[in-house]
This record gives sequence, structure tokens and C-alpha cells, in this order.
Amino acid sequence: MCEAANNRILAVYLSIDGGYISG
Repeated sequence: MCEAANNRILAVYLSIDGGYISG
């Protein structure tokens, strides 16, 4: 559960980070 939660949070964080960098 912890790993899954971390993966989801990390994926969202990277997605937002990438969005800011690209935009």
C-alpha cells in the first residue's frame, strides 16, 4: 500500500512538475 501510494504521489508530482516546465 505504501509503495502504491508513493508511486501515485510521485507520478502526479512529476506530471505537475513537467507541466510547469513545459508550460
